Amino acid sequence: MLLDERRADLLFSAREFETVGEQRREALREHVYEIPEERLATTEEAELVRQLVSHHIIDVPVLTDETVHTTVTEGWVSFTDEAAFGGLGSVRGPVYWFQVDFTGDATIFGVFSQTKTTPLAYGDVRGRTIVLKIESKNATAETVEAAIHENTAAILENLACLRGVARELENDLLQLATDEVRERKGNLAKAEHIVKRLGFRLRPRADFSKLFGPDPIDDAPSQAGPDGEAEAMIERDYLKILRVIKHMSLVMERSPGAFIDLKEEHLRDFYLVFLNGVYEGAAIGETFNYGGRTDILIRQNDVNIFIAECKFWDGPVHYLETIDQIIKYISWRDGRAAIIVFNRNENFSEVCTKIHQTTKSHPHFKSGTEEDSTQFRYVFVRREDPNKEFVLTVQAFNVPH
Repeated sequence: MLLDERRADLLFSAREFETVGEQRREALREHVYEIPEERLATTEEAELVRQLVSHHIIDVPVLTDETVHTTVTEGWVSFTDEAAFGGLGSVRGPVYWFQVDFTGDATIFGVFSQTKTTPLAYGDVRGRTIVLKIESKNATAETVEAAIHENTAAILENLACLRGVARELENDLLQLATDEVRERKGNLAKAEHIVKRLGFRLRPRADFSKLFGPDPIDDAPSQAGPDGEAEAMIERDYLKILRVIKHMSLVMERSPGAFIDLKEEHLRDFYLVFLNGVYEGAAIGETFNYGGRTDILIRQNDVNIFIAECKFWDGPVHYLETIDQIIKYISWRDGRAAIIVFNRNENFSEVCTKIHQTTKSHPHFKSGTEEDSTQFRYVFVRREDPNKEFVLTVQAFNVPH
């Protein structure tokens, strides 16, 4: 038996190409929203699209014929034992190893396409090499060569089929990247336009009171001593940001048509536009901090003064998962975080009640209060250090639907 199909690794059989292609499309969509706003605004659309597509296209492997190697070792050779009614027997004999190097994505050797029927191909992918074991009791140079050529031809035919559908996928990704980049740019432009229509002039942080009127946070006397003044300043900034975000609910109520079709990440971008107008570009989205990637992060002088997650209300279970997520994102030195909950389609009063009840059921909840009907301030303890507390504010907004 030259090639024992019961023992060889069957290539091009683990995953459908259509599934892989859809995964690449979804990854590209997410990638678009990871692009920093400044880069999105300053890079030519064609260059952005080129970079996105090049990152997500499928690099179908190419065999490098000049590096084919065949070696022989002694081992146990399997054969069909007629005396054992067709069962397998084994004897000592020569084992031939065929090795060929390749370039490209090694995982594609596990992918198949249903667009065309292709022959079975066998081999073991080891790094950048395909290894095929060939054995026979009565092998000759001609039979070994024929087995090698037959299997190589099957590999090449499967790769050629995948290369064709990969080209079609590349065209799809090109159009998808163009559409997604334009959509995100359009949403950011729409958000900025809405901000301008509010009648506020965007100011740096020093002019916060001119934007929103006298600030009771600034007017309140500080209770901190000399050692706590820095912490008091971070708390004031934190409360200011919450106040800015609360103004978003008024914007949504006044301009419902602009928000009706916006997804979670689009609403987050709207917040970023507004916050950057107040905090001089210090607000960034989808950025890494400690144990993960948070939706909104405002950092000044290497200090995180605001970390937030934006989520649509999808029931208590998913809400508790969001709390776990925000706990994972904050570092030991981060003393404050926020969750912005968007409600769409459900009874808003009931959602606010569930938020308060569900938060108190979390194992790391310590205390909390309802500041108003749609804003709650809680104290949580860190999972790895129960003696270390942090503040979690939850704001709930009813967005148009």
